[in-house]
Amino acid sequence: HNGFDFIMATLNLLVLNSTFDEDDDPMSRDGPPNRLMQKLLRELNVIGVVMNLVQLPFTRGIELNWMTSNDSRLRRLKIVMSMCYRLMKQTVKGNERNAEELHKHVDVLRKHQGKGLSATVVLKEVYMDKRKLLAMIQPDLVRQFTDLLKEWKDPRYIDFLLNITTCENEPMPKIQKMICDYIFADSPEMLPRIKIVPKKAGVPNTKLLVGFVDEKGHQSVFDTATFNDTKTVGGRDLASHIMSAELDALDESQRMFRYFIRCCALFSKVSFGRNQTSLKFLLMHPNLDFQYENILAVIKEDVIPTVTRARFTQLMIRLYLDRDPQASSPQLQYARTWSRVSPEESDLKEIEAVNAGSMIPVCTTGFVDLCEHILNSFGRVAGAKDRAGKPSLNNG
Repeated sequence: HNGFDFIMATLNLLVLNSTFDEDDDPMSRDGPPNRLMQKLLRELNVIGVVMNLVQLPFTRGIELNWMTSNDSRLRRLKIVMSMCYRLMKQTVKGNERNAEELHKHVDVLRKHQGKGLSATVVLKEVYMDKRKLLAMIQPDLVRQFTDLLKEWKDPRYIDFLLNITTCENEPMPKIQKMICDYIFADSPEMLPRIKIVPKKAGVPNTKLLVGFVDEKGHQSVFDTATFNDTKTVGGRDLASHIMSAELDALDESQRMFRYFIRCCALFSKVSFGRNQTSLKFLLMHPNLDFQYENILAVIKEDVIPTVTRARFTQLMIRLYLDRDPQASSPQLQYARTWSRVSPEESDLKEIEAVNAGSMIPVCTTGFVDLCEHILNSFGRVAGAKDRAGKPSLNNG
């Protein structure tokens, strides 16, 4: 008992001093990293000591699979190991040198995935925006998370995949391709089945229906409007609460909603950088319903939670706006005529001919309807009103 208290007090002190924050709970404290503390932890070989500590019980007769059980005899061991991994998370946060040091123990982290020890969160932090380490990722890591998702659709596994697809807001094409190959192509049953029913006669609101198939082949479906913004928890809208609450505190439908939102974010990330493989899959797959008019209908529908519409706005950008045939047009700020300008033959007809033969769907409205919706919605941003109480961004 005394040994447990001493270890927990030491780990608690190290975790709290690894970041700057007012939160005194070591498991939720997540402020900016303390660079000096991170340097000391590396130079004093705390990373190696902690990683040896988390392996020690399994060299003394305890089976790793026991950690997923509810055996009360293992409760303290789980608490210590979770705190150890919390310290490792804060140690490598935004620190490439520490991440490289912890990466030497990546095999241990991978063995502890899916055992309820918070190893996934640490592995995510090891790779987050660390280009050198991201370049070392091999297909077997993505396949491991594919297998974990087959066992349980845990949104935290999707979070990990989200974080390795980009580095400092730049796409990682090699990893994007792995996700397309091993999840989108080989295991589409892990993805949500999306059905969008646009508003029309007899249907007063656009419906966004999401379905999942479990490992036994049973399908469950929910309407995202169930989590609309009129429902609140602790002063926040229900959907935002679901996205940040502890996973164990959510019921099954709420966990599936969170998983769906994370998948939408993953769809945006893997198509970032105009990735043609993922664009073709997402736009052509019959179970995703990502036609331009359907995505726009979801963005316009106030009954659908704001969190969901935000993800579909990102999908609109990735699937239709920021992709061929659209291209950036540089603006001339200064022009000086040095010689007579002779008109040249336009190549627009050739471009239009290429677009007409596109292999994947494109917007055919010139985004006029999207622009109209954006302009009409500006006045309702964050509930802003003018002095007369009407929706407006102007206070006059």
